[in-house]
Amino acid sequence: MSALDPRLQAAIDEYPADTCYKQVGGRHYVITEYSLMDDGSVTVQIVHGSDSTLPGVSAFGCSPGELERCDCGLWEPPTDEQILETTQKIAAIGELRKLGVNDVN
Repeated sequence: MSALDPRLQAAIDEYPADTCYKQVGGRHYVITEYSLMDDGSVTVQIVHGSDSTLPGVSAFGCSPGELERCDCGLWEPPTDEQILETTQKIAAIGELRKLGVNDVN
């Protein structure tokens, strides 16, 4: 079994996956994956929590340095209803983009 790259291990040690995070001024996230990029930087995959505008959605390629530990220390998973609403919202955004509307929030 090979050891992890030291840069990846350092990121895991500094930003453990069992902690709740926020982006500055943002909502709650949890880290689900760490990646070592070709340029030697480390990025993380985060999942939006129940208080997000897109609960349950994963975001890839995030810099762990943009995350701060949350005061609560807890991440709440989205409810089934929130996941359904998020799925419908993403589908609606896709349809608008097909119509040429690119500034969708």
